[in-house]
Amino acid sequence: MTYQEFYGSDYDQFKKVFNSVLNTIHSSSLACIQYTTSRIKSPQKCYEKDRR
Repeated sequence: MTYQEFYGSDYDQFKKVFNSVLNTIHSSSLACIQYTTSRIKSPQKCYEKDRR
């Protein structure tokens, strides 16, 4: 699933916030975590995993 598919009509707002966060990190003089990932599972996958 792409970001556009997940966020739908809120994708433009998501991109603005995402870019703002990245710009803040890059301009900071503090040592920061610069990259994170998260897997968003579908409700069906969560259900299947919970059933195991």
